[in-house]
Amino acid sequence: TENRYALLLTENGGVLVRTPLSKANHNKFTASTEVVVNDDGTGITETTLHTSGEYKSEQLALSEEKTDIQKYYFINRMGFPNPDEFELTFGQKTPNLFTTKIKMNIEKINDFKAGNKMFLKPRIYKLWSAKLPASEGRNEAFLFECPFEKTDTTIFKIPAGFKSEVLPESKDLKCQFANYTTKYWYDAGKNAIYS
Repeated sequence: TENRYALLLTENGGVLVRTPLSKANHNKFTASTEVVVNDDGTGITETTLHTSGEYKSEQLALSEEKTDIQKYYFINRMGFPNPDEFELTFGQKTPNLFTTKIKMNIEKINDFKAGNKMFLKPRIYKLWSAKLPASEGRNEAFLFECPFEKTDTTIFKIPAGFKSEVLPESKDLKCQFANYTTKYWYDAGKNAIYS
C-alpha cells in the first residue's frame, strides 16, 4: 500500500493523494544466533529475530500458521538446517518490534569435516534467499519489494581443543542503492567465532 494513489475525502471534495513511502529503517530484520558446536559436529542453536514493517507482517502471518507450515518456512524459505528437535516461540503483538525465537538441535552444524578440521559456514541460515538476476543481458531494472535493513550476528561457540585457523575476509561494499558490510573475528578467551 505504500507510494500509491488514494482518494482522500475532504470538506471541499475528493483529493488524490499518495500513501507514504516506507524507508529502510521501517523494514528491519535483525537476527542474533548462538551456536554451541560439539566435537562431533552436532550442535544446539538459538536464534532470535526482531522484525518490523514487511518482515514483521511476514512473521505475524507465520505465527498464525500450523507448526508444520512454520517449520517448512524456516527450513525451505530461510534455509535453516533440518533439525532433530525444533522449538519455536513468537512474541507479543505490539506496535514495537516483533520477536521470534527458534531453538534447534542439529545433527550437522559443520559444512564438512576433514581430519581434525571442521569447516563452518558464516551463519546457519540464508540471510538472503532470493537470487538476483545477472546484470548482463537484463533489459529491466531489478526492483526490491521495499527498502530494508537486514542484520545478522552469529556466534559459534566451538568445542575445547578447537581453534579458528582461517576466517573469511571482511568486506565493506557500497553503491548508489545499497551498503553491505561483513566482519569475522575469533575470541580466543571465549573460544568463539563471530560472524
